[in-house]
Amino acid sequence: MATAREQRISWKAVLVAGTLVVLAWAGVAPAHASGKRFTNCGGVLVGAVPQLPGAGTTPLADTGCILGKCLERKRRADGTSICHYGRSATLIRNCVASASTASRDVAETIKKGWTRTTIGGAGLASIHTVRSPLSASSGAAVGVLVTFSVGKAVVQMQVGAVSDDDPNPSWGAARQIAISGARQIAGAWKKRPAAAQC
Repeated sequence: MATAREQRISWKAVLVAGTLVVLAWAGVAPAHASGKRFTNCGGVLVGAVPQLPGAGTTPLADTGCILGKCLERKRRADGTSICHYGRSATLIRNCVASASTASRDVAETIKKGWTRTTIGGAGLASIHTVRSPLSASSGAAVGVLVTFSVGKAVVQMQVGAVSDDDPNPSWGAARQIAISGARQIAGAWKKRPAAAQC
């Protein structure tokens, strides 16, 4: 039987792997190496998504982090614990050569079919609903991805539900939370000197 520590590590591994898979499926996996480490990612993400109190943050390489919490666990017949329903948020910041390059990268998501949107404080912004199964446009909405530019930064924020045994977990407020969080981040970053954004 797995210890509590092993279960926490397993949960984080599943959350991180699942998030990277969702980003890759949506075609927005980080395309650029970050010019600087994203040292305060956890603090930024916790502030942007206060709907996950008590959740833990895990770094994603140098470019971002993930905030996740399992809200409902189940036990398998063999006694191991799995997360039946959880929620997560991911924040990734990539630094590019110029503000025009950042805008061009966001424009590419719009060309792929994402919806152009307005995020106060951001340059160009787009939003995409991730559905499961991803090949079916009528599948359950399991997450929302927002991509926007602020100066030389391309920022990707994902909010959604996760589950070890349900392929269609949902979180009805994910879209509103993702947009609200993106606005908060963009507004705060726009006030920073350009050198502090990346």
